[in-house]
Amino acid sequence: MDNVAECAKPNDAMRLFRLLALLPLSLLVACSAEESATSSDESNLDTSGCGGLDVASRGPVQLSMTRSPTTSCWNIDNAGVSLGYSWSQTNNATPQWSKIGFWMSVNGADTFVAADSYECFAATTFGPGHDTSGTRRYSCWARASRVRFNRDERLKNASYASDGRRLPWNMQVAVARDDGSWDSLDGANYRFDY
Repeated sequence: MDNVAECAKPNDAMRLFRLLALLPLSLLVACSAEESATSSDESNLDTSGCGGLDVASRGPVQLSMTRSPTTSCWNIDNAGVSLGYSWSQTNNATPQWSKIGFWMSVNGADTFVAADSYECFAATTFGPGHDTSGTRRYSCWARASRVRFNRDERLKNASYASDGRRLPWNMQVAVARDDGSWDSLDGANYRFDY
């Protein structure tokens, strides 16, 4: 009998451990259910059909787009695109490029915007081993804040039909660098279709 009682103790301990492990989860579920009950009429979800956020990249060029489906949407003032350009450099955490510009075309209407932020951070390496060369590698970014189509009539007219619905967007991007060179895929440009 004593052996049976001794064997039962670890099982009781395991049950207690499982119960204690589930306690924070049950509190979390209870708290979120309580939050849901108190704010069920205050949803932050966009049910208007006016949402539309896309992120895409081709090589070193990145786009983040807010695409309102019609010009009558509540978020039409934010419709547009943010642009980014990335590169790698060694042994210097200060961006080697500091005057990046973006030429952008939407359905044939074009504009040129300057990057307004730059940053570099230590690049992480993956794989076995440790780099003992003494070379420090950095990943760098230049970004241009949102180009809002409602602020440029040509871009808005190229992006939306006269009845207000959004047209398919054929976008092209080329990047002007500090030294006067262009990253444009030898004139073919980075292309995005939405």
